Amino acid sequence: MMNRHLNALGLLGVCVVLMVAFFYQFALHSLPCTLCNLIRAGLIALGLGFLFNLRLGIKNKHYSFAIVGALLAGGVSLRHMLLHIVPGDPGYAETVFGIHMYTWSAIASVAAIVYIAGLMLLPESRSVARMPLISKGIAGLFVAVIAVNLVSIVIEGGFNQDLTDPQDYYLLR
Repeated sequence: MMNRHLNALGLLGVCVVLMVAFFYQFALHSLPCTLCNLIRAGLIALGLGFLFNLRLGIKNKHYSFAIVGALLAGGVSLRHMLLHIVPGDPGYAETVFGIHMYTWSAIASVAAIVYIAGLMLLPESRSVARMPLISKGIAGLFVAVIAVNLVSIVIEGGFNQDLTDPQDYYLLR
């Protein structure tokens, strides 16, 4: 049972990270670039691993899926960091506590992998028990975050648009 709570906590953490990104996108008008959207895709894959564990039972293959998502998010984050590592480059978009969002994503990806490694040391659960109400709420929040992300990407870029340095929402012009 503790495994389920820890997976729900991991899923909630992914939701919080994505909602902070949405806050910067919608409240501060800091539109995500293509690499930022790929980082979000990796975080969504990470969250899906936790969601699979909540819904289908605790299995190491679900943790492996989450690790692949964290590696994707972390790899794209590192690529984004390397693009702005030259002297005098201010980086892309706003910062949080002086650190760019893509750098935070790399840090969060490493933290997620360490967290998942700890969870994998706990025994697997063969039974698929009913999800507690709080876990259902977190799962619903995660699905809503995925839907908002998908809609925002389509509105921001339209179809076949380059999002290298987005200035406004393409479909709202």
